[in-house]
Amino acid sequence: MTQDFQEAAKEADVLWRKCASLGQELGISQLKTLPEMLKTADTSLASQQPYAELLQPQRVLSFQADSGSNHPYLAGEVYPVQLHDTYALDLTLHYANADTVVEVNDLSQLNPNGCLLPRQIHPSLGQTLVLFAEPTQIPCDYKALADECVEALLQGVDYPPLNLKFTANEQPPYLSCVAEGELFSSPIFEYEVIGGVQSPLAQCHILVWLNVYPEKTFPLAQKAEPWLLRLLCYRSKILYAVHGAQVCSDRARTLYNQLERKTHVFGNLSSKSAKQLEELKVLVNDAPPIAFEFSRYLRDIKDHGTTINANAENYAASLAKILALSLTSDELGFWQDFYDRKCKQFQEQIQVDLKYYEPGMNLFEQMITTIRARVEIEQAQRDRSLERTVQILAIGIGAGGLVASSSGQIDKPFLPAFSTNTPHPVILTLLLSLLAAFLFGGVTWCITRPKK
Repeated sequence: MTQDFQEAAKEADVLWRKCASLGQELGISQLKTLPEMLKTADTSLASQQPYAELLQPQRVLSFQADSGSNHPYLAGEVYPVQLHDTYALDLTLHYANADTVVEVNDLSQLNPNGCLLPRQIHPSLGQTLVLFAEPTQIPCDYKALADECVEALLQGVDYPPLNLKFTANEQPPYLSCVAEGELFSSPIFEYEVIGGVQSPLAQCHILVWLNVYPEKTFPLAQKAEPWLLRLLCYRSKILYAVHGAQVCSDRARTLYNQLERKTHVFGNLSSKSAKQLEELKVLVNDAPPIAFEFSRYLRDIKDHGTTINANAENYAASLAKILALSLTSDELGFWQDFYDRKCKQFQEQIQVDLKYYEPGMNLFEQMITTIRARVEIEQAQRDRSLERTVQILAIGIGAGGLVASSSGQIDKPFLPAFSTNTPHPVILTLLLSLLAAFLFGGVTWCITRPKK
């Protein structure tokens, strides 16, 4: 994804490097060269094309496994594109001999060691695994065949098991067929992981498309391929944004609760001025950083909502292109339902979260403003009180000192005890000084006393 319209984001080429790593694992030398071939593709982001094929002029890089590799039967094509601000990759693996008849249990050869699953690919936004296969027996129980194909693809891989029966006792997460339909006269089945905390980056969206009418399905599939790629990419971006919005909402709720506790503290401040000021200072130091983080998550939720809206429209436009190529017998209700129902639910949930948090944000901002004003008032009052005390002491001490310095009798010697009834001038001067200090201090206290 791009940081701006002119440069690619850091690590934008991670998809190409993952593809090269896959080539290393499968023993396909051509895939290892993909990052080098696409080095110049980063500059194409400045072109602002909504859809750009990054390999020019050949468009597609065809490859075959090295003869000495562990998977010499593999061949395929890689088709890298740029969709708006996103890189996408269509990686196709198939048997080098197109006429090869493969047992269902051997389909794991197309996914050795789960190399095509998210934990190996590490997609930035999501991925879809599409199995396009032609059954040898037509007709047959296509749903059962699709289930067997999925189990075979995931054979020996640490991934949630396929749940063939919707039983209440089944413990999530598990893989399940969530929808089925028909595309270009051939049945298509959709599989997802149900239950558990499933980030879209950790879940592999699987489609099994059984080519039961090759003369109809295959030509239309070739025409629809760019739109299918866009559709699946927009779907992944929507789900990624939904997950991001949920993460932000959960973190915002934690901060909301923290700020809510601060409002209770503010409402129960100590009645003692000194302690109240200390409590206010603690609040004014603690609350603003939390409120800032809270507002940042609200902004991110809004950004995710914008992403969902934009990609939902792009999804609908891509689906319309596919429907324009579809046949009257086709049934793509599950793709239409994703736009009509799920995208609407996602957008509504964003609005519900914002309506819940935004009034609280306004309250917290008012609380912080009030706390700061209270701290300033309390601090100003303490400063004025200190200033008044200093004035009183200064004037009192100054007056006392002035009286003491004006006496010229201080240097007379002391007489023996009880030899006279007259106090020594030093004692009289000290008493007069204290009297003057209290007198002038009292006058100053009266003058500077705050008016009620």
